[in-house]
Amino acid sequence: MTNFHLDPTANLLEIEMEEAYLDGDLPSGKLTVANWEAIEIKQYRLESEDWANVDPANGEAISEILEQTFTEDQVVLKGFGVKTHHWTEHLFVNPEAYFEFKPNDA
Repeated sequence: MTNFHLDPTANLLEIEMEEAYLDGDLPSGKLTVANWEAIEIKQYRLESEDWANVDPANGEAISEILEQTFTEDQVVLKGFGVKTHHWTEHLFVNPEAYFEFKPNDA
């Protein structure tokens, strides 16, 4: 992943990536999640062995999306936080989500 930009006040998440895997390999591009009704971010804290809710304004970027779920009414992205290295889950309710492929440089 080259860029993880979350702006909860604008209801916008943009993730630029060199390559991705979603039911098969995807070329470079950008995943956008926008206009959600609700967002929930939580982290598993190893020290206390429990989950903690994270204020979306302070939401931590995920270093690499290791698990993802896309349904009609939810997008869930999971992976380890860039700074804390805690398992982090971002849940978006009723969002618009789409992937834009990067033009081929060849």
